[in-house]
Amino acid sequence: MINIYAPNKTTEQSLFFHKITDLISNEAGSHKILLGGDFNVILDPSMDAFGGNPAYKDLAKLLDEVLAENDLVDIWRIQNPDVKRFTWMQKTPLIQPRLDYWFIDDSLQDDIAKIDIVTAIRTDHSAVILEIDSLDT
Repeated sequence: MINIYAPNKTTEQSLFFHKITDLISNEAGSHKILLGGDFNVILDPSMDAFGGNPAYKDLAKLLDEVLAENDLVDIWRIQNPDVKRFTWMQKTPLIQPRLDYWFIDDSLQDDIAKIDIVTAIRTDHSAVILEIDSLDT
């Protein structure tokens, strides 16, 4: 299980995602990966953003490549393919993206009992709750 907080600035994000790639690549062969946290990137502007001028950026492409290479899936989006929910909000002007994710090893999909986005206290982000039913070793 890896919990991350990605930087906000593009140059720092790129370096950070490359380090995450190396970390996951070193662990993926011997472990099932659960990767969660604030990635500060929008993967699907049409479904995961409201307001502003969201676009699919190079960092999203890099993250998509990391996920594909390591057989990781966005379990919230898989279980909620047509739902628009957001995990961060700016009030003026109103901008809401989904920046927080749980990416899991594709083989773990049946082990997820529940995933939900819920209000969290003392933060400008919502919590993404992942409930695991069981994990086969």
